Amino acid sequence: MDEKKLPQKPRTVAEKATPKPTATEVTWNGTDYPRIAPGKYSVVAVAVWGPLWIAQYSRWGIRVEFSTLDGDFVCRFFNLGSNRYQPSIGRKSVYFRWWVAANGALPSHGEGMTTERFLEGQIFEVMIEDVLKGEDKREKLDCEIYSRVTELFGVTRKDVTRTIPSTPPHHPHPTACTACTACTAC
Repeated sequence: MDEKKLPQKPRTVAEKATPKPTATEVTWNGTDYPRIAPGKYSVVAVAVWGPLWIAQYSRWGIRVEFSTLDGDFVCRFFNLGSNRYQPSIGRKSVYFRWWVAANGALPSHGEGMTTERFLEGQIFEVMIEDVLKGEDKREKLDCEIYSRVTELFGVTRKDVTRTIPSTPPHHPHPTACTACTACTAC
């Protein structure tokens, strides 16, 4: 008797699945935060992002990007509260303290405390430190560590005499934005 060979049935769900697709390339499009030596620096604000609602942290935030007088870039992050409907600035907040220093005076009653106040060419005397732990309190790998501005010591309101790059390397526009003085895209 001549037997026909019957195809064997797959034994698992995985075997029943269609052929495996090839790996898809995933590209990093996030912001790069550089690392520079910790210490006291003179910096100038060159760009501001926000205020933006940061869903991951359930709060409003602002990022101010600074350039050292040597051309390195570093950020300062500000928390503007967790009221989902609008950002808020408290008198004891870090943003309030920095804005007053950048402005050179307390705000007048009803005055808007806009981020543009940081972008007037002031020289900020700051401390820059490494971020060694993530939000989960775990130590970062050495390759994950980046620098950020942590303290403000003073602000000098004068023209900047050194050449400072106007566009951070990861700026969203090829030219500078209004914060950096030349872009029409923002």
